[in-house]
Amino acid sequence: MELDAITVARIRRMAHEGKTIAQIGKDLDVDYWEVWNHAERSWQGTKWVITNRLRLLNKEADQATRERLTEEVAECVDYIYQRGRQMGRQIDSARKTLDG
Repeated sequence: MELDAITVARIRRMAHEGKTIAQIGKDLDVDYWEVWNHAERSWQGTKWVITNRLRLLNKEADQATRERLTEEVAECVDYIYQRGRQMGRQIDSARKTLDG
C-alpha cells in the first residue's frame, strides 16, 4: 500500500513527538511495517536500541563486533542529542511566540 504525503508527514511528526510505531499505526490505521518504513526513529525506539546494544556489547568477545556495537550506540546517542537540541529550539520559539 502506497501512503500519501500527508499520512507520511503525520507518521514522521508523531514519531518525532515520541509516539511508538505501534501507537502511530493504531492511531492512523496504518500497518506497523508501513509506519516503520516511513518513521524516523522514535525516542523510545532509540532508547531500546541503545539498551539492546549495550547488553550485547557486555557479552560480546569479538573485537570487531564490539566496535560495531559501540558505533551504533554512539550514533543513537548523537541522534538523541540532536533531537534534544532541536526540541529546545522549538520550545524557545514557542515561548517567544506565546510571550508576544
